[in-house]
Amino acid sequence: MGQRPSEEIELVATRVPTAVSRQLEAMAGAEKRAISSLARAIIENFFYAGLPPQMRTALEEDEKRLGMNRRDYINHLLFERMRALEKQPLAKTKK
Repeated sequence: MGQRPSEEIELVATRVPTAVSRQLEAMAGAEKRAISSLARAIIENFFYAGLPPQMRTALEEDEKRLGMNRRDYINHLLFERMRALEKQPLAKTKK
């Protein structure tokens, strides 16, 4: 997802709540990357950048079929994943 030499980019500035900014800083630090790099990845992920076209199309069609905007759709996917996890027996995680 990194910048390619021929890629056009624009500077976008925004304000976020302090709590969100602190979480962004902490996550960027944990991943050893710049805050701007993490913010860019989050934005690109929201728009399905980097996904294969057929996957992006399937997700966009499902979103439309459900009549949801992107944010609600992502929250829906996360909720469904949480429900699936609740049905699974607890397993040891690898570290």
